[in-house]
Amino acid sequence: MQESPANITDGKGGSSAPAFRGGVAGVLWFFVALVGCLYIYFLNGGPTFYFDTGSYIDRGYGLLSHFFDIPTVRNAALNLDGSVVAELDPKETVRAVGGTRSPVYSVIVGGLASLRHLEAIAWIHAALVLAAIWLPIRITARHFFADMSVAKSVGLTVLLSSLGSLPFYVAFIMPDIFAPILILMLATLTAYSRTMLWWEILFAFSLAGLAIVVHISHIAMAVLLFPCILVLAFLYSRKMWWFAPLLVAMLLGVGAGEQFGFRAAVSSNSGKEVTILPFLTARLIHDQVGYDYLESHCPSDDIPTCKLFQSLSISDDPMRFTASHILFSRESHLGSFQFIEYSEQKEIANRQFGFFFDVLKQYPFRTAISFLRNTLVQVKMNSVDMTLQSAEIIKFMDALNGLSDGGFEDGRLTSDVSWLGPVNILHQLLYGISFSVAAVLVLWPRLLPGQVRILVIVIGLGILANAFILGGVSQPATRYGSRVIWLLPFAATFCLIFTPYFAGSWNNQSAVAKDGKVATGRKT
Repeated sequence: MQESPANITDGKGGSSAPAFRGGVAGVLWFFVALVGCLYIYFLNGGPTFYFDTGSYIDRGYGLLSHFFDIPTVRNAALNLDGSVVAELDPKETVRAVGGTRSPVYSVIVGGLASLRHLEAIAWIHAALVLAAIWLPIRITARHFFADMSVAKSVGLTVLLSSLGSLPFYVAFIMPDIFAPILILMLATLTAYSRTMLWWEILFAFSLAGLAIVVHISHIAMAVLLFPCILVLAFLYSRKMWWFAPLLVAMLLGVGAGEQFGFRAAVSSNSGKEVTILPFLTARLIHDQVGYDYLESHCPSDDIPTCKLFQSLSISDDPMRFTASHILFSRESHLGSFQFIEYSEQKEIANRQFGFFFDVLKQYPFRTAISFLRNTLVQVKMNSVDMTLQSAEIIKFMDALNGLSDGGFEDGRLTSDVSWLGPVNILHQLLYGISFSVAAVLVLWPRLLPGQVRILVIVIGLGILANAFILGGVSQPATRYGSRVIWLLPFAATFCLIFTPYFAGSWNNQSAVAKDGKVATGRKT
């Protein structure tokens, strides 16, 4: 009788892992995958960067300089307080520490910059991406096609994914690449945690744990995905259905612990406060629903956000209602958060979730519609344009150093971006085709193993969660969408590799589909 692939064992009570096969060919496939991750870095002649890159470097240098005697990362005198950049009011850097800049990612880039090897971050990104892609392919191959060449499958998957935004984010000195890594690991744990080897669980958990602490938005994404993962795990099988949700809950604990520890360390070591800008408040005002609430309730001493309403009422310029202007503008005719006293800024920031629930209670339908609209807008925004430095960004970064070959300058791809328009069109075609292929293969009855379907569904939900958190709650931007959109060609390729007939031809073996599983040909 033919044995179910999911039950193949190594004779010692554990699942047999696919051995490394292919010799030189396998090494070459992994090399091809590495080049696929890094080719934008090579073509550009170095990494790309953004305004926020400077804040991460400065913060990382400041944190490390408390413990080590390291070279400065600035060509000019350090014009910050040494450890942090205050996000609420630069005049009040002694009081506040911005909470949206991860100390973990800051220490990584700050340390590399102090060593004058900041470009190594692209290689770190590439290694982590390859690990995040290799793990689910390895596990799926072991379950459903034990003789599959994992290296060959990883190479093909990365190659097709690298036709999209993937290599742009590998080369980007920002923590954005960790968002798709987190989604991949959550999907892997949801689909396979009940049958993974112990070290695979630990490996996936470690990758996800790193991804969840490098940006506060990643914690919010995991929170949003948690109930979806719980339902999917329960519906797929009652056996140990709670294990994947438990792992996700533990990851949320890691994220919360990092935030709590950072706040405690800042408070005890410097007496400062960690405060997050009121992105949610600005978004609600931008969408009019928050402004209407303030207009009907202000002035009121019981509503701290009324102070912001007063600041925004000093002119009739319509641009004053743009979320970015509300938070950051220093032009007097716009008014903004920046023109409010620090103590009032802190109250508004700390009250943003309470303000959200107050607005939701008064305007439930309008609030829901605005978040849905912003999410849909964000889903459609996936150009890689914001990963390419501009003249303004280069000027902003002029005082910083950290690269082995000098300062932050234009690269070969960023000095002339005339290629961007055609690439955007090709990317849209790739994403459209990938979505169609993945959707057809997942919905086709009995074509794919159940775990593969679960994994791809969680990836899709992760893309939507990313759009909701960053587009719906913050402000839609191409950078937010394109950082995860390469998961669509990944999902399409992943599905194709594990369809029965493709799996057989891809590995030059026979494959028989039975109950959505690919037979290995082994017999008992």
